[in-house]
Amino acid sequence: MAITDFAFVPATGFKDTTTFPNPAVGGARTQMQTLLDQIKDYLNGTFQTDLAAELEAIVLGQIPDGLLTDAKLSDAAGQIKTVVSVHLADTAKHTTKTYIDDADLLNAINNAKTNFKLDSHTEKEKNALGQMVIDALNDSTGINAGASSGYIYDSVNKLLKVSPTSAISQTSGSTQKSCSSADWVAQQITATAEMDGKSMLRITLKGYSKTGSGCDMPIYIYADSSDAPGSSLGYTTILAANWNATDINAVDISLSSAISSGAKYWIVARPASGGSTDRYSLVTSESDIYTSGLLKESVNSGSSWSEVSGADLYFKVEYYASASSATVIWNFDAATTAPTEAYIVSDVTLGSGALAYYISRDGGTTFTACTLETLVDISAQPSGTTIVVKVAITGNAVLNALAWGWK
Repeated sequence: MAITDFAFVPATGFKDTTTFPNPAVGGARTQMQTLLDQIKDYLNGTFQTDLAAELEAIVLGQIPDGLLTDAKLSDAAGQIKTVVSVHLADTAKHTTKTYIDDADLLNAINNAKTNFKLDSHTEKEKNALGQMVIDALNDSTGINAGASSGYIYDSVNKLLKVSPTSAISQTSGSTQKSCSSADWVAQQITATAEMDGKSMLRITLKGYSKTGSGCDMPIYIYADSSDAPGSSLGYTTILAANWNATDINAVDISLSSAISSGAKYWIVARPASGGSTDRYSLVTSESDIYTSGLLKESVNSGSSWSEVSGADLYFKVEYYASASSATVIWNFDAATTAPTEAYIVSDVTLGSGALAYYISRDGGTTFTACTLETLVDISAQPSGTTIVVKVAITGNAVLNALAWGWK
């Protein structure tokens, strides 16, 4: 289908002296209206019809006749199903690229922290603060660890959160399987009552060694399907650069559906990109190495699982209790004069938790609660120039960065 070209009748219009003699027969106005009516009839008729057909062809793609039928829709759905099935079968396209690589993750974190610093400086100028301290939490050196409690510093994602509560510490007695067509290992767990309803778990694997440069290690939680890993509920990647060969490797995994007490799940270790020499070993107990499931790079997808006898992967499962809390206190900063007002800015991920902020000018003896991005009067505190900040974190809230100023 195409839009029909407009044409005068006769084709040369007024130039056709037979149809339009000069001087005009019947009056020039009548002859002019004849041609204008031709244009009107074309626009209101042929052009509209052709244009509608063209638009329908664009929208309907393979149904240019504009007639939707059950058969045509069923055929289109079948084509979509075929494309999706082919994509899922091609694991080189999706299995090995379902996680953020090392550089992307670090860039995302660093960009967010740079933006926070810029925003904090803007707040400093806007509120005429004399001094400001910015802790983007690129490390934990600004925290007074001895005075703080109940928190952990995530050195991979560069953030602070509440310490998790242990639910399972597994060293033996549970089924382990390996994938017959990929170098994946899976450990079965049964959810405890404390894990019920949780949508995030912290998995700690005991590392032993790696050869070569290692490779990124996505750690998954799978639902159970007939005593084998079924569908993935979520994963987090341990980057090769962060693999701890002699101690624990911990990841937080957000789940697509909440845990049910008593249900079976699987912890699955699936090596990511790397060469054939980039291997890992995982510990089955505090002193033994798991040798029959030596992990290495594989681009093959898992098609079936077989039980590994006489071996159990050493791991620990923890959860974040809604009632859990942490108190984080920063090292002191020296003000040039005793401040009367304070200001706090933060970058947080609240989840279902909460954060509360406090500031002191007398070295942490007296604290005043602060509302974010609001000048708070601290003149009632004992006079002093030793500034200390405190943050209380509850539940699954996360602190990504913090800035505080005074005047």
